[in-house]
Amino acid sequence: MIKNYPSRESRQNSHGTPVLGSCGSQITNIFISLTEMSVSDTNERRYCDFYVGNLDNYIDDKTILSYFSKFGDIIGCNVFQKSFKRCCFAFLTCSKSNMVDNIMKHRPHLMTFRDERRRLFVKRTIPRERPEIERIASVNQLIICLNKNDSDFNQENICKYFRQYGTITDCKLIRQNNYNKTYCLLEFDDYDPIDCAILDLPHYLNGNELKVDKYISQEKIKESKWTKPILYEYPSSESNEHIKRTLHSQKHLTHEIDRLKGLISSLRVSLKIKLISLEAQYQDKIAKLGDQKLKEQFSNLKQKVDALEDNNKNLKSIIQKTELENSILEPDYIEQLQYEKIKFNNLKTKYNDLLQFREQKSINQLKNL
Repeated sequence: MIKNYPSRESRQNSHGTPVLGSCGSQITNIFISLTEMSVSDTNERRYCDFYVGNLDNYIDDKTILSYFSKFGDIIGCNVFQKSFKRCCFAFLTCSKSNMVDNIMKHRPHLMTFRDERRRLFVKRTIPRERPEIERIASVNQLIICLNKNDSDFNQENICKYFRQYGTITDCKLIRQNNYNKTYCLLEFDDYDPIDCAILDLPHYLNGNELKVDKYISQEKIKESKWTKPILYEYPSSESNEHIKRTLHSQKHLTHEIDRLKGLISSLRVSLKIKLISLEAQYQDKIAKLGDQKLKEQFSNLKQKVDALEDNNKNLKSIIQKTELENSILEPDYIEQLQYEKIKFNNLKTKYNDLLQFREQKSINQLKNL
């Protein structure tokens, strides 16, 4: 099924369209994106790259190029063959950004490998500056945050601006009055509009930058394998010892830490949205019921939550203190351990010498007899 998503050029042209504010007056350009703020060429590299997954393990770049060349000139093709830690995939670069739009429009892409017909997974390449989980995940929801109250940040204006990327199926505003923040959860009918909106970052509202991220729900994170540590099966061959060392290198560990930081950040956003929604839901119920007991229960629960948070802070402080003490004691422990090992080896040598002496003595006594 071909979906008629607007190209980057058409999105750029649509940004000048006046948008109605909440008061009903015409407000011109209250939303601005990167395509208006920059005069860079529309064929900028990041708009020309895309990813292809679910490839056959023995595919070569010629086969991929022969398929995607029908959409235009492919100026770059990097195929990553299957290894002990990944499946086969490829990154391609088009000569023009509208080629990628055309490729995304003509999904699904089917290729035959050794009498097996496969459906390729194709998505735009997200810049490396973005968190890894956001570059990997394909979701159909955006979370948009404005760190102030603005009457123009409403469902009507948000939908008018972001529908340039695709068909919007749902739009929810979530206000966090205590922190003077407003969130908008925007849902599309496909994952590609989300990638387009991320590529066009930053977005502005009345001169204020919007925080726009992919919304990766807690349930999706649980269903995926992202929470599991990357533990690869070691190759049995001794010739691959360098691969084993690489998996425990500083670079690999740093990459794993960055991956987990991005995962924690996504979980925080997901849980924050869920918490704000629950607070709003129960506050509405309390307002409707008008029951003083419920208000008291809510207040008591809030006090317990605050107490638990304080307790958590204290526990965290104790853990940090313990870790600091461990880091101080560890060198002494290692030094003591090495000393004991040397002492043990010396005693072992003396013991063996004593045994040899006794055996020699016994032999000499027998000879004298």
